[in-house]
Amino acid sequence: MTGSEFFSRFPELYPFLLKQLETVANTVDSDTGELNCHPSMFLLLLVLGRLYPSPMDGTCSALGMAPFIPFIMRDKVEETVISALEP
Repeated sequence: MTGSEFFSRFPELYPFLLKQLETVANTVDSDTGELNCHPSMFLLLLVLGRLYPSPMDGTCSALGMAPFIPFIMRDKVEETVISALEP
């Protein structure tokens, strides 16, 4: 399912998931630089991992996947995303 389709069906989840992802991405331990395991991290990443971008992202709706990318690409979050999505 595309992100646009998912968020069109559940528009209230868009700002919620974006805020949660920002919170997770900002939970880096200042001493070790490691990402702390935020309680909602894996559920959040599993939901986002099942969505894919639409070729129409950003043209028909403001509910595109682009705002999520900077938080996923940040430091250790990317490694956590990969481990969360492995079978």
